[in-house]
Order: sequence, then structure tokens, then C-alpha cells
Amino acid sequence: MKKPYLLITGASSGVGNALAHYFSQRFHILALARRKKKMQESFGNNANVEIIESNLASLTDLKHTLDSITQRYNEVLYIINCAGTNKPQAPLESLDMQSLEYAITLNAKAPMMIINHFLPIMKKRNFGRIINVTSGAPLNCAENFGIYSGSKALLNTLSVTLSKELKDTNIKLNLLSPGPVRSEMSPNATLEPNICFDMVDYLLNVGKSAIGGGFYWIQWKVPLFPDLEGVDWLNGVGNHKLERILDENTQGISKPQGQNSSNYSGGGI
Repeated sequence: MKKPYLLITGASSGVGNALAHYFSQRFHILALARRKKKMQESFGNNANVEIIESNLASLTDLKHTLDSITQRYNEVLYIINCAGTNKPQAPLESLDMQSLEYAITLNAKAPMMIINHFLPIMKKRNFGRIINVTSGAPLNCAENFGIYSGSKALLNTLSVTLSKELKDTNIKLNLLSPGPVRSEMSPNATLEPNICFDMVDYLLNVGKSAIGGGFYWIQWKVPLFPDLEGVDWLNGVGNHKLERILDENTQGISKPQGQNSSNYSGGGI
């Protein structure tokens, strides 16, 4: 029986490499990465892994790669976007716009470009299973990781939005944070990449009735957003889970507690 195609980016190392090996028994893997030599060393004897060299940080190069894949294979219905970067690690006061653009392209633009390329065939078949590998970084916003956190936050937002737009289809897009696993990005991490295998298995096999747009981490589903049940944005009504700062009878703009009127200007927003 012909194996279905599973496209995995970032397959030259880390989680992407581990997943390509793990799933090569059940899928024909289309392994994408910039470092072809490393993939040849890793998958040279695995007939179920096809090595495809592509620089995902170049959207022009990526488009050529995707067009080539489409010409050769008419059904890529499984995708795991693993490729990413977490450098440079520096305070945002020294923000380098080129580094920010690079991170946004590799961590967010490229995954969405890949998904959009294969969405037409997924919609035609009314089936697709997509995993965007992300991180807990946007949830804790650690110092010196602003570029990484910001680019992954963009990936999260785009993924959740697209999953809502696909809610009436059997195309399920979810986010996976593999946890602090050892890789070239995190060489001192204590966990092995295989800790995320079971969750990836689960996400590739969710049923038609499953709701997409979830953020999954090792064994858990983690909320990305606060509980806004009962919040009425249009009428300025909050809920009991929000911290009230101003008294409900306050009208207009109040000066901060302890601020005297002589030096209070109201501030700008």
C-alpha cells in the first residue's frame, strides 16, 4: 500500500530530524531543510525519506521548491512545520531589524506559505492535518528572547485564525510546543525530542469532529488566551476573571492613585 506523503521542514536537525525518522515507517517523508549534506548523512539509507534542499528563509527559493513538489506529487495532505530560529538573543533596545525580519520569515511567513500552497488540494480532498511547531516563548516573553517570542506569537496568531477559517472542513491545523528538548537551538536542554512523539501522533490522527487551533505541549492542551466568557467588548463590560483597576462608577479618565492634579496631564494612548 502506498504511503501518504508527510512534509516536514527543519529536517536536518532537532525535532524535525527526529520526527522524520520516527514517521518514516508510516509515511513517505518529504524532508525539507537548507543543509542537504546533513540530511544525506542522517537519511542516506532510509528509502522512505526524500531529501529536498530548500532555504526556507528565502520565500522565492521556497516557492520554487513547493512548485517542484506539486509537480511531482499531487497529494501532500500532512504537514509538520518544524524549521525555526531563536537567534539573536539580545535586549530589544539593540533590536536589529534584519534579524527580526529573518525570524519572522523563517518562523511565521514560511510555514504559512507552505500551508497556503497545499490548501487547495486539501480542500479538494476535504482532508488535511497540519502541525505548526511553536514554543512557550510568547507565553512568558523572557528577556533577551523578544525576536523569537514575537515571531512565534505571529505564527500562533496566524495559525489560530486560519484554523477558525477552516472550521467547516476536515482540515485540522494545530500548534505544538515540543517542550524544552535538546537540539542545536537548545543544546543544554534536558529532554529528548522523542518526548513529543505521542502528541504529534495524536494531532496527525485527530478526527473530523476535532476542533483545530489548539496549543499542545507534551501531554497537555494549554490555553493561549484568557477566559473572556461574558466579556462584552462593545459595551465595555468585563467578567469576574479580569482584574478590575478602576471603580465601576468611575467616569472618564481618572488620574493614578497618589497623583496630584498639578502635574497630571492625563497621558496619551
